[in-house]
Amino acid sequence: MPVSALNSTLQPFVQQIQLQQAQRGVERARQNASSLQAQASSAQAAADSAQAQADLIASAASQAQSAAQQASLQLQTANSFSQIGTQVSKVIEKSIPKPAPAPPVAAATTPTVVNTQGQTIGTVVNTTA
Repeated sequence: MPVSALNSTLQPFVQQIQLQQAQRGVERARQNASSLQAQASSAQAAADSAQAQADLIASAASQAQSAAQQASLQLQTANSFSQIGTQVSKVIEKSIPKPAPAPPVAAATTPTVVNTQGQTIGTVVNTTA
């Protein structure tokens, strides 16, 4: 059998094998594409979840910043009221006249009184003997 006749006879088989190999290649490419698509979907879901978490953290940080600013304003207000209170107290202290010191009180002396019998009355007498 000449080579050309052999080629003619084998040609359909060779084409069949090449076609099967091409089909397997297509199937592998589809499986690979499907796997990559699943990985991409999973990565997108993880990215979406991370973005949602980042948004929550950013919101919490913003709320914390607002609370800190509010607390700072309250502290400044309290300090201002405290200073005003101190200043008002000083003004009141200065405006209220201080009473003059009272003159020393002399010890009260009871005048001695002598009755008609010549006894001193109005004094304490020790009667215990």
